[in-house]
Amino acid sequence: MNGAHLFPQLGSRANFAKHAANLWCIKKMIHELIIADMGATEEEVHIIDGFPVPVCHYRRSGRSKIFKDVEAATYGYCASKKEKYYGFEGTIVVTTSGVITGYTFTKPNIEREASFECTRNIEGILLGDKGYLGEHYGEEMKGDGIQVSAPPKENMEDRETPSFRKYLNDTRRKVETVIGQLVDRFNISKVRARSLWHLTSRVTRKVLGHTIGMKFLQDRRDNSMALENILSSNPA
Repeated sequence: MNGAHLFPQLGSRANFAKHAANLWCIKKMIHELIIADMGATEEEVHIIDGFPVPVCHYRRSGRSKIFKDVEAATYGYCASKKEKYYGFEGTIVVTTSGVITGYTFTKPNIEREASFECTRNIEGILLGDKGYLGEHYGEEMKGDGIQVSAPPKENMEDRETPSFRKYLNDTRRKVETVIGQLVDRFNISKVRARSLWHLTSRVTRKVLGHTIGMKFLQDRRDNSMALENILSSNPA
């Protein structure tokens, strides 16, 4: 590095990465303070959904040694892309305005189990897809003060009116917008880590970055969920 002699005590990049990863719990605390200040955890309606986080290409999963010693990394199926993958599944809970109030990474295809970890700090109505249907699951969530609402399967009767079901479906899609932002703008589905320690730090940093952006928009009274408006000189 040019000018390295001016910084004789400067450590290596690897040590810097380790020290930064050690701060993951501080980043999580900052995130919790921000969403509390925004009143996000007190909102009545939240939305939950998951997304695939591949560790490597499916064809190389048998040869890859990344996360082989971690039980959470395994094979899953992405319904939206209609393909199998090897890795983790991310789960997030957001408000109707797009603020992330809970998140976790787990083994794929255990949406319900992951939801308990993501909803510890909220109560009220939780909108989800068909993967969150289940009488026993619903009763467990009720015990935590959460009413789960999910669209019925084809062989089930829909107790909601068509207009209200459309409203619920449109509202539930807001979590897809947030996932798209995390994937496209923050590359959250790119692992680029070889341990859960570094992966946890990476994910926490990206969630915190998204939340700071939403806080900035809220302070500007911009309810569009459009992060690109942060750089706009004219608030929406």
